[in-house]
Amino acid sequence: MTDKKLETRQEADFILAALAVSREKCMALEGEAESKITDIVLAYTDRIDAAREQYDKLDAELIALAKKHKRELFDSDDCRLDLENGSLLFKLETSVKHNHDALEQIKAQGFSGGIKIEESVDWDSVATWPDEKLWTIGSKRQSKEKYEYELRLGRPDICSCIPTGPVGPDRPLSGRGAKMPRLPGKGRGKKAGK
Repeated sequence: MTDKKLETRQEADFILAALAVSREKCMALEGEAESKITDIVLAYTDRIDAAREQYDKLDAELIALAKKHKRELFDSDDCRLDLENGSLLFKLETSVKHNHDALEQIKAQGFSGGIKIEESVDWDSVATWPDEKLWTIGSKRQSKEKYEYELRLGRPDICSCIPTGPVGPDRPLSGRGAKMPRLPGKGRGKKAGK
């Protein structure tokens, strides 16, 4: 395994760990808030929103990393990468490409089942059409890469080394020059002193 591949996988695993901690924090705060009376729940709103915001940022960061480093993370036809703190999943989803004149084309072809009453394209219905019928209205199926992940929750050994505050220029989680805390028992792939 190349150093770049190892480093990218370690970075993805670190983000999975941070996501797990962030998700557990969200779940813990939400559970605590739900067990309180309605007026007490309001006191938790800011904390829950901050935890959700951090989770959403980490979620976007992991998906961006997976898109950017697809080759380093996924071997040939593998659609799943199991790491210590969770799994990255990759799949192609097929959907119908929406074209601007589909409504006129559907009307011209007499395909009324693909038109909603307010005369907009019923894309859910059109998505079930065979490719030949899609072609007649100037549309087609297209594949789109989709990245997902699974978290392994309940890992108290990593909670203390994952930053829980806001991520910013002074506290980056990833990227060039990022100082990622070491997970217990895990190095960054380089020997000490180098």
